[in-house]
Amino acid sequence: MTGNHLQFAKEALLVFLKNLPANCLFNIVSFGTSYASLFPGFVCNGKTLKQCN
Repeated sequence: MTGNHLQFAKEALLVFLKNLPANCLFNIVSFGTSYASLFPGFVCNGKTLKQCN
């Protein structure tokens, strides 16, 4: 696997999110020595998915 690993991870996450059922709730959490959520709570995969691009 060569190239930009972060770009591959982003593309894989988008494929996963686009294949969630329409009524599925999700949030994206980054973690390491601490953690942070992308959204303040769980969100639907409709309009909010556009914010993940």
